[in-house]
Amino acid sequence: MQHGIYYAYWEHEWKGEYEYYVEKVARLGFDILEIAAGPLPGYTDEQLKNLRKCAEDHGIRLTVGYGPHRRTASVRRTRLLKSMRWRFIRIFSEGWKS
Repeated sequence: MQHGIYYAYWEHEWKGEYEYYVEKVARLGFDILEIAAGPLPGYTDEQLKNLRKCAEDHGIRLTVGYGPHRRTASVRRTRLLKSMRWRFIRIFSEGWKS
């Protein structure tokens, strides 16, 4: 069985230094870290590659959450997820090569 935790357990902002939390959860014995999707569209491809490499180096599987669901945020959420879907999949998919 694998165990995971959401980075916001320690964080009070919607964005954080995800590499720091990857290293932290690895030290604590977790297998999975869930991070917030909101800041990811602002990441460069290089930043996403570095995050992926950090997670791989520490044996951590990343999952992505968007936060609370509200009717008023649903359109924005849908647009955000569609806009980042292919870019994120390309960089984080198993078959991606640098």
